[in-house]
This record gives sequence, structure tokens and C-alpha cells, in this order.
Amino acid sequence: MKIRPKQYAQALLDSVLANPGKEKEIVKRFSLLLSEKGQLSRLAAIIECFESIWNDRFAVSDVEISSARPLSDEVYKLLIDKAAAMAGAERAEVVKRIDPSLLGGAILRYRDKILDISLYTKFEHLKDIIKG
Repeated sequence: MKIRPKQYAQALLDSVLANPGKEKEIVKRFSLLLSEKGQLSRLAAIIECFESIWNDRFAVSDVEISSARPLSDEVYKLLIDKAAAMAGAERAEVVKRIDPSLLGGAILRYRDKILDISLYTKFEHLKDIIKG
């Protein structure tokens, strides 16, 4: 029976949660097990599944905020809180990106959703309306 990456990830999470303070040792032993089974090539998929299970379990959402220029801490906090609430998460892991092509505003990406409040998109929409 072939073990799927999600099953490996769940087993790793269960081990880590059952043995607080021994995370380093557990990950080392887990890596050795993967190596012995010739499964190291599946590590990226296992890590992706682990992150997904962890985020679901602890109500964490990955959020990416793209803006034309750096925003104030207050604005970042508002956007992060909004994204976390919309994703049904208690907190968010945030990546901030600067994209001058946006002209202004921001694009918020969380889970599989995008909230685009950039000036570039608004101008493109206005251009489409004017063209008919």
C-alpha cells in the first residue's frame, strides 16, 4: 500500500503534537524514514500537505498583500484582519509584496480568493466601460 503525502503529513503532525519539545528529533527521524523508504522526492508534497493541515487545525490563513508602495502598519493590520476574517481564520501568515504597476491600492490574496482594490484594475475596468 502506497502512503500518500497527506498521510505522511498527518502522521508527522500527530507526532509533533504528541511530543512537545521534541520537534527537531521527530523531524530528523521522519526524514530518515523517508530516506529509507526512498520517498525523499515526495518531501515537497508532504511539506505542502503539512502546512495545509496545520493551517486548518490552528485556523491560520496565508495572506499575500501586494501594493504599489509600502503601506502603513495600520493599513496592513486592517487588510490582514479583513483577510483573516474572510478566510475564517483566527490569524494570518503574511507576505508583503511591492508592485509599482498597481499604481495604488492593493491586491489581497488568501486561500484561493483574490480581493483586487488596485487602481490599475479600476482603470482597466473604466477603460472597458468607455470602449463599450
